Amino acid sequence: MAAERRRLTFPRNPSEMRQALKPPSHRVAEELAESSRTDAKSVVRKLGSTPAGLGPRQASQVRETVGPNVVASGEQTTWVRASLRAFASPFVLLLMVICVVMVVTADLLSAGTIGVMVVVAVALSATQEMKAVRSTEALQNLVITTTTVRRPNTGERPRSHHRERVPTADLVPGDLVELKAGDIIPADLRVIEAKDLTVSQATLTGESLPQDKTPDVVDTDAVGVLTARNLCFMGTSVVAGTGAAVIVATGARTYFGTMAEIVETFSGESNYDRSIRKVSLLLARMMLVMVPLVFLFNLWHTGDVLGAALFATAIAVGLTPSMLPTVISANLARGGAFMAAQQVIVKTPEAIQNLGAMDVLCTDKTGTLTEDRIVLERHLDITGRDSDFVLLNGYLNSTHQTGVRNTLDHAVLDAFEEHADAIRHTFRVVDEIPFDFERRRVSVVLDKLPRIEHLELDLPEAEAFYGERGLGPEDDVLITKGAYLEVLDCCDQVYHDGVIVPLDDRLRQQVQATVDAEAGRGMRVLAVALKRIPADIARKRYVDARWAYSSADEAQMVLVGLLTFLDPPKESAAPAIASLRHNGVEVKVISGDSHLVTDHVVERLGIRDEKKEALTLIGADVEALDDVQLEQRVADVQVFAEMSPLQKRRVIEALQKRGHVVGYLGDGINDAPSLRQADVGVSVIEGVDIAKETADIVLLQHDLGVLGIGILQGRRTFGNIQKYLKITVASNFGNAFSVLIASIFIPFIPMLAIQILVQNLLYDICQITLPWDRVDRSFLSRPRKWQESHLTRFMVIFGPLSSVFDIIAFMVLWFVFGATGVTAAGVRDPASEHLFQTGWFLVGIITQVLVIHMLRTERVPFLQSRAAAPLTVASVLTVLVAITLPLIPLTAGAFSFVAPPLGYYPWLIGIVVAFGVVTQLVKTWYIRRYQQWL
Repeated sequence: MAAERRRLTFPRNPSEMRQALKPPSHRVAEELAESSRTDAKSVVRKLGSTPAGLGPRQASQVRETVGPNVVASGEQTTWVRASLRAFASPFVLLLMVICVVMVVTADLLSAGTIGVMVVVAVALSATQEMKAVRSTEALQNLVITTTTVRRPNTGERPRSHHRERVPTADLVPGDLVELKAGDIIPADLRVIEAKDLTVSQATLTGESLPQDKTPDVVDTDAVGVLTARNLCFMGTSVVAGTGAAVIVATGARTYFGTMAEIVETFSGESNYDRSIRKVSLLLARMMLVMVPLVFLFNLWHTGDVLGAALFATAIAVGLTPSMLPTVISANLARGGAFMAAQQVIVKTPEAIQNLGAMDVLCTDKTGTLTEDRIVLERHLDITGRDSDFVLLNGYLNSTHQTGVRNTLDHAVLDAFEEHADAIRHTFRVVDEIPFDFERRRVSVVLDKLPRIEHLELDLPEAEAFYGERGLGPEDDVLITKGAYLEVLDCCDQVYHDGVIVPLDDRLRQQVQATVDAEAGRGMRVLAVALKRIPADIARKRYVDARWAYSSADEAQMVLVGLLTFLDPPKESAAPAIASLRHNGVEVKVISGDSHLVTDHVVERLGIRDEKKEALTLIGADVEALDDVQLEQRVADVQVFAEMSPLQKRRVIEALQKRGHVVGYLGDGINDAPSLRQADVGVSVIEGVDIAKETADIVLLQHDLGVLGIGILQGRRTFGNIQKYLKITVASNFGNAFSVLIASIFIPFIPMLAIQILVQNLLYDICQITLPWDRVDRSFLSRPRKWQESHLTRFMVIFGPLSSVFDIIAFMVLWFVFGATGVTAAGVRDPASEHLFQTGWFLVGIITQVLVIHMLRTERVPFLQSRAAAPLTVASVLTVLVAITLPLIPLTAGAFSFVAPPLGYYPWLIGIVVAFGVVTQLVKTWYIRRYQQWL
């Protein structure tokens, strides 16, 4: 028991997340289950209430103890707090350290540039954190502002009560609330009275069909508490009937409130967050090694502490992809604009990149894969054959009942719509035996109008029952529709093969087989029965000027058939799922609905992969697995059913631990924890507020096909971000490696700090156009995600490759052009130093621009894959500006350049061309060796 309590302890930090993935709280779930197992009067008495409710003074005293009925808790998060916490990011800290060094060394221009980068990075992080605040506020908006409660009368009638409208926030355990159609449940309730009370729990449990509520005792436990028919949960809604209930839990102690606390207190680290953090740490480690070495070697050569410090700082700037936030923002903004045109709202920009990296999409069933509406799927005789006669009688029952029609009635009416006019004026209602939870059926008594000679339908059975040879002008007919077993109990005959025959054991088995077959397909099954009431008996039911039919008349009936209902799969879902698979995204269904219903929808959509397990795991199965076992199973199971909200979240976390980038698509209250845990949460505009606020992406069209388009756009965005990061890190590492070598062998500073900064500035301006670049089709064919090991390998291979050609340039400048830094007499020669620095500057910037084109594609650049026009133009302009700077006296003097001799340019061209050829050869080897590129 101690281990069980530990698993159910509520999470306060990420390390405790495992404990939250059982029922929301052992205490909360068990208290609700105990209320369900206890009779209503005892629950009211235990809560210190009375059948007339709590008095105002009692309610006030309880409120002082338990607090207001609100779901928000904890410290209020503001933009200022979120921004301050964002400074803990390794990448931000890295930029801040460099910025401080720039200020100390009086390089205010560079310090200002880095400062802008810090502001951009902090803004992105703060936006992510403020999502949790918006989610919690949305939870409050779901709860109605006032509720009708019972208050005891005083004076002469102390046991009676009156009704008051009370602010929902003021409700307390023990209050008695009254419910009617359209109400949103304001707290967790134990039903004490119910008249046809039906509650939709789809947003909480994922069940398509609403649940009938009863005041009777229900034997349930903490795990299955959501299925208890005598409990109502905060945030669900009443769709039909009336009732009264006592509040057993409010605020954060409700089932709903526990999910709100998880959303507020824990934010799962997304693939994007993890990747940026790891890349930042990689760059920091590289700087901690390279920068001190460069400083020490230059100090050794020159003896100039300030000069060596400035040069080392410039190298630190050169190593840092300082334009990364800008490039990311531009990429994400472009992706967001594209997706907005596709009717997709991107709330958090980094979600676009996560969408492209996603390789597993977990989706709820109701409303996502299905229409989120109940339809009449089939109307069958007892053998399972289609029967329009069963449909006719189901319609007659649904259209003539006077009570509140439920979703099943509306489905029957919609199915018979084309014949409605012909039937509507053929019968009139004589009496009705309303639905109740004990009988679980509803009956209507109809009288055929004598002026109608026959039905306008080609139904021989209908003519036999209702035509001139069947129902007499003064006869009545009793039509019953309801739960299969309850209707069958009323029948002793069955309509079979065109005749009425006794309902013997063989036919009972036939009926049961048909019901089992439909239930096995996930159908909700209702039965339909008839009974002719001869005129002489009908006249006896007319007593005291009113009809007096009762449930006693529901006997010796004729079972005519079955009606089956289903929330049908969307027509667009199957091709969208096929498209996702084609693009390397596996789809898993995680539903709170019945495993039979879920399996039927999955089979209809063809979601199952033959290579995966055909088994469906239900919530109880997941509950029985520990973390390690679940991680082993979760990859091979495609369908999870009867899942609680936190079990859903546990499955997503298990997938993430296996290295998957997980997306979750859902629109209900029960989906909020999963949307928060997933790397990218997707909801729809029709979803509840908490789902839309928690999600990163909101679809204006409830269509998986739109999501598929977004995934490809995410991969384009990710591809261009990866281009920048890998090209820049490899290039900058190569330059730093070259500087380290030069610092050892060259007796002067090989490139001034200002020259390095100019080179970096030109290079960064050129790369700003990368968001508009094309991405190879092969790159879009499968999910892409950040891989730090791949980045390190890429940097280590292609960085030193550029250093080889830098060393060749050093040798050419030193031996061919005499740029040794000293005269023949051994005197320091600044002009010679500047020639060396200028020559290396030109080699460095041109090869850097060239490497953009060489490494932006796995194909042969310029021939098989050409860059987009903005990048091409920017590249040409960058090279022209770099070549021109040493030739213009003003800029040459400002940056300590000298005009190279004409004989240097053929060497420059030769080095650049050789670099391009060798880079292509190494790239081809790299792709073959490691089977991957960007």
